[in-house]
Amino acid sequence: IPGFEMLDRIGAGGMATVWKARQLSLDRLVAIKILPPRLATDEANVQRFQSEAMAAAKLKHPGIVQVYDANVHERVCYIVMEFVDGYNVGEWIRRKEGLTEEQILLVAENVADALDYAWDKAGIIHCDIKPENLMVDADGSVKITDLGLARTMSAMESTDDSNEVMGTPAYMSPEQAQGRQDLDFRTDIYSLGATLYHMLVGRPLFASERDEGRV
Repeated sequence: IPGFEMLDRIGAGGMATVWKARQLSLDRLVAIKILPPRLATDEANVQRFQSEAMAAAKLKHPGIVQVYDANVHERVCYIVMEFVDGYNVGEWIRRKEGLTEEQILLVAENVADALDYAWDKAGIIHCDIKPENLMVDADGSVKITDLGLARTMSAMESTDDSNEVMGTPAYMSPEQAQGRQDLDFRTDIYSLGATLYHMLVGRPLFASERDEGRV
């Protein structure tokens, strides 16, 4: 990707690959999420992707991973984001096999405040709140990643005729699982509740062999 030095691949999944990179113009570390080329085959999808990313980039909140840029290079969509030097809550749960009530309430407070800000400020919802999308920075702060982008990425992935509902079943609200388009902040509240359950007991509310993860 022009203007960036790719340093290390830090995550990979069906929806995207994430790289730690250096933005050469500003000499700063960033995270670059690269979507599969198949998602850039439809021009309307690409325009929606860039529009949603730019809306997310306007959000300024300590509990939200900052989006710096979103673009398409040689038919590959990518997002340039703030680099969080830490780990996600899913990794934290696996390492600790369950978190303390104080830790869980701290995560809940940070995430709820960020979601409230995003909805109140721009009417943005996430649609894929789960432990893996909550980052813990080196200073202990909790940040939501992919805010405002998960729904767009799902729409881009679901352009075939499969009528597949994208998301992570263990955390997905009933209305989202039904494929409804008239979603609002309540779907994220449900997902946050399912995430809190996972943090408390060390396992998802509903386990499924077909749970689809994201990166």
